[in-house]
Amino acid sequence: MMPKLNLKKIILFFCGFILFLSILHRILSFSPFLFAYISLVFAVIFLLTPELVLARLTPENQDKPQIKLWQHSLLKSIIWGVATSVILLGAYWLLHYFWFKYSCPGNSGFSLGRNCSNYHSTFTYPFSLLKSLDLLAFQLIIVAFPEEFFYRGFLQPLLYKSTQLQRFTGFKKIGAAIFLQALLFAVGHFLIDFNPMRLSVFFPALFFGFIAWKSKSILAPIIFHTAANYISLLLENGFFN
Repeated sequence: MMPKLNLKKIILFFCGFILFLSILHRILSFSPFLFAYISLVFAVIFLLTPELVLARLTPENQDKPQIKLWQHSLLKSIIWGVATSVILLGAYWLLHYFWFKYSCPGNSGFSLGRNCSNYHSTFTYPFSLLKSLDLLAFQLIIVAFPEEFFYRGFLQPLLYKSTQLQRFTGFKKIGAAIFLQALLFAVGHFLIDFNPMRLSVFFPALFFGFIAWKSKSILAPIIFHTAANYISLLLENGFFN
């Protein structure tokens, strides 16, 4: 069970954590060789930080809380991850297709940050089989797993157990925790490189948090997160080049 903390302390910890990542991002950017490994460095930090923090917060006479991939059924976790990926990403594909189909033709400017001069209405699969497997492995191991471990496996339960959220009951309580982790997820992405488009990850983070809560696992959002990132790459490279 996660320890109870004051919400302000959790926010301050997160701000310090992101400040550290932002500074590290700037330092490594001065070396092209080191910067090429920044994703791997961040992945290791995301995986190690919760363990270090929980060890520090847990009293000596208590066992340290463990972040598990799933709490109950492995099959249920997989079904949640696959089902939400098919339904939500299928809907996203359709929205993406129709939005740019009607907003980009004849438009030499930008639509939702995309350069319409690079748009073509027919989807072309942009990757080879080997490249596809490489991208999937990268998104799963280096991106989705570390981020879900930190945000949905560690931060969301920590927010849920915070003293301020104890006044809520039922879905209001978990809803507040899901909203806060999604907000921190978006702010954290933005503060790394100060790209305003990064704030848009707030919306998928709501789904990641909800799926983690309903499936009682981080395996389900890992599957969905991996699929979402891969589908985004497919759409960007398949319709814009």
